[in-house]
Amino acid sequence: MKIITHPLMALMLLTQILIPQAIAQQPIQSPRGIALVIGNANYPTAQLHTPVSDAQEVAAALSEVGYQVSFAKDLTNNELRAQVTSFVLAANNLKLPLIFYYAGHGAQLNGTTYLVPIDATFSNASSIPNESLSLDMLFDAIRDLDGVPKMFILDACRNNPYGQTSPTEWVPGLAAPTRAPRESLIAYATDPGNIAADGIGLHSPYTRSLIKHIRNPGLSVEDVFKSVRQEVIDYTDGIQSPWENTSLTHPVVIREPVQIIAKFVDVDDDAILMANGVEALSWNLNGQSDKAIRLKSGENQLEVKIYNQRSYTGGIPPWGHKPEGWHYTLLLSDSLGHQILKLQSGENEPPNNGSRHGHLFTAASFKILVDVHSPALNITDVDTQQWNR
Repeated sequence: MKIITHPLMALMLLTQILIPQAIAQQPIQSPRGIALVIGNANYPTAQLHTPVSDAQEVAAALSEVGYQVSFAKDLTNNELRAQVTSFVLAANNLKLPLIFYYAGHGAQLNGTTYLVPIDATFSNASSIPNESLSLDMLFDAIRDLDGVPKMFILDACRNNPYGQTSPTEWVPGLAAPTRAPRESLIAYATDPGNIAADGIGLHSPYTRSLIKHIRNPGLSVEDVFKSVRQEVIDYTDGIQSPWENTSLTHPVVIREPVQIIAKFVDVDDDAILMANGVEALSWNLNGQSDKAIRLKSGENQLEVKIYNQRSYTGGIPPWGHKPEGWHYTLLLSDSLGHQILKLQSGENEPPNNGSRHGHLFTAASFKILVDVHSPALNITDVDTQQWNR
């Protein structure tokens, strides 16, 4: 793959191009939201494989998309409560969208979900309120944050290691929420009352999918979790089905959409910009107007297509006319208005338009890579002479 580095002036034969290698968005001046990410794995008698690596990768992903993240692992009961207290204080001060992620052992008792610290003993069911943290306590602590989106993600539906001590009192899995605050979304790795897989690699099936989709720009949280659900169902052959409960009233995205601004100037006869196989900008429809084009994570294929409607008709003027050429200029800017690409090409009185006469042909193509780990864009594989081949 050929990457164009910054700055570059090339293809002066009818083509001018200016491309920086990596076009980074401006550094985030203030956080998009606040997150507390916890992974508990080192239980004395019931160790788990993936919660710490799950939590570490979720923390990295949320930090990359602009969240202020606190990460903690293997917390005792006192440490867990202290982390939640600090998180609640920060949430109340910032009043930004918040995400609470927990991976580890969880349990339900009498319809209440409890997050299990690593020093819990649970000699009997009645000890659980004092030896763990109930989800209801967290709900109550942030209940007054009206209008602030609140997301709780629990990859904690593992098998309850303490259930054997009081088998008649424990219910498998976690409980459906009953006291969640308004403007909240509670996401479970599987449906209430069922068990989720811990995983055999670095990540559980649920978090493996989650960390991919929260990095995807412009996805609503509902679409994030729909995509996660489908992937987990497919991966586990339908045994595990993630589940959410939501009272969100407005669209919420975890990562902002990544956009470029495109504009054609000085075009003859018509020019179209295709983005990922879809028409994104047209000279005849949009003229010299700016047009925002949304990009997806990873590779985006863009093509400049030209329609040259007139050609040589034979004879000597005034009975005929000379071969008529074509030209275009395309400008691309980032979302902040900084120019990232200029393409300019054409033909003047070509001896033979050939297959380009009366047809829509590709004049140039290039790729824009949206980094899933940063706000940077990379322009690669620029071919401004496709029309000549």
